[in-house]
Amino acid sequence: MPKGYEQLFRQAEAHLARGRYQDAIQAFKQCVELVRDHPELLAAVYDNLAMAYHVSGDRDTAIEHFRKATGVENAHPMFSVHLATAYNDRGDSRSAVEAALSALRINAAPSCSEPSIVIFVHKQLRRASRVLGDKYGYDWDLLLRDVYSTDKLLNGDPRFVRESKPSPSEIKGLLNVADQLATSLRHAKQAIASH
Repeated sequence: MPKGYEQLFRQAEAHLARGRYQDAIQAFKQCVELVRDHPELLAAVYDNLAMAYHVSGDRDTAIEHFRKATGVENAHPMFSVHLATAYNDRGDSRSAVEAALSALRINAAPSCSEPSIVIFVHKQLRRASRVLGDKYGYDWDLLLRDVYSTDKLLNGDPRFVRESKPSPSEIKGLLNVADQLATSLRHAKQAIASH
């Protein structure tokens, strides 16, 4: 790890958390220079730099840096979700769909599989479908496959098996996710029936 990187990165995160976006941007830019030869760190730095631009209101520069984050080898699928969010915020729904589906493809790799990614992706796909219409906002086969895969993962993966009862807030959150997925499936059935 490059000398001074961790301290500078923590400082940039602190600036971002305090709403000092220009200070955060400058610190993250310095981090980029420090980790250029460390792809395992570079993608996260680009993603954070893009977040700073995004919350400061500079959507175009944010998208540029989110794209850099997603272009680094072995980039985390959440970086593509962030890119989809930025595209949706800019009103570019078609690009948002492409970025969201890219996150699903990356997340399908065994080394990356995280159930929460599917939920974030489908949120961005729903946003895009409101603009583009259901026909273009979703790939129904992909949606159904991911719902099935997530269910299998959550029910079969020992990391997700609980010995204690979930709290009321966890139950409420799960019910909200289930409701969103049920709504998506209902729309999928309607779209299939109309063809």
